[in-house]
Amino acid sequence: MSRKLLLLMAACTITGGLSAQTIVERRVLLPIYTEDQPGALGSVWRSELWVRNESDAPIVITPSAPHDTISPEFSVQPRVARIQVGQPPGRFLRIAGAEPEGLLFNLRVQDLSRQTLTWGTELPVVEMSEFSTERIILFNVPVEDVSRTSLRIYESETQGDGVVTVKVFAQNGAAELGEASLPLPSRIPFAFNPGYGQILSLGDAFPAARGETVRIEIQPQTTGMRIWAFASVTNNETQHVTTITPQ
Repeated sequence: MSRKLLLLMAACTITGGLSAQTIVERRVLLPIYTEDQPGALGSVWRSELWVRNESDAPIVITPSAPHDTISPEFSVQPRVARIQVGQPPGRFLRIAGAEPEGLLFNLRVQDLSRQTLTWGTELPVVEMSEFSTERIILFNVPVEDVSRTSLRIYESETQGDGVVTVKVFAQNGAAELGEASLPLPSRIPFAFNPGYGQILSLGDAFPAARGETVRIEIQPQTTGMRIWAFASVTNNETQHVTTITPQ
């Protein structure tokens, strides 16, 4: 029996709610869950996660220290370690319980330097069913001088060996504005750290896209890989963030 399963069973036994029930495991991605991170123009970005258990049984979340057991009808901020600045920002959570589908998530990023002006932006918590083996598309993505447009790509299966092709097109046509091959390395332990690649400035990476509204197509190159991605558009003056997710 694996050490992880032993720890999970021990945590469930302590709660008294899962020891006699079948344990089901679920995995989700937090796209950004880092320590407070300095950004452009004096911004300081903080990630905050809340989880609520709407099921009838306790649920255990890993990785956390100690393992967080969330009782029914409770909302908590789980003690998941934040990722260090400079490391890939995404983190997988593993959720186990008799009813692991009963969790609700709220993941938010906020610029602390302007926290009196905005509550921040909600980010999706991504189910494994939303990862794709096929091409994914982000469209209606602005690449403007008044904002910073970034692309972040995540991979769930190839333990950091995956590679994708990123193509940028004019929004209203077939004209290709640029293409790049992007590796998606990961860190150990792979169970909690997705493969990850980023383009922090689409305008710098694809000069022909500057001043355009574009469509981004991301195609897996590596057999067996599963990907998810999103674009973020951050206004240079207000630091307000808009996210664009796959369609």
